[in-house]
Amino acid sequence: MSIFLEPFLDHFPPVVDVRGALADLQIRPPQLEELAKELSAFWPQVSSVDCGFRKFKPYFIIHIDPFSYESQEKHWALHEKIRYHFRLDRFESYVLAKTTSELPSYLLEIYSKQ
Repeated sequence: MSIFLEPFLDHFPPVVDVRGALADLQIRPPQLEELAKELSAFWPQVSSVDCGFRKFKPYFIIHIDPFSYESQEKHWALHEKIRYHFRLDRFESYVLAKTTSELPSYLLEIYSKQ
């Protein structure tokens, strides 16, 4: 490690505790399980859903497989499902292609088809 970086290391923000932040929003494991059941029953192209926080606002990354722009457009309806299901006023959602890379530490996988 560089001696020039050491004085600044304690100024980096800590990784957000996604589970704790979801709990602060009154989103509990039973609600996540209900969403998982609905996704597996009615949204077969959804392979996983990840959650993270940016500026104290949750965001959801919805991975679909196979990916196409038409299916991406169809899955935007999940934004309103998430809003209704978790009773959220402010959040973001993204519909992206399925990824095979490892999940970064700042994201929590809240649904997986596997």
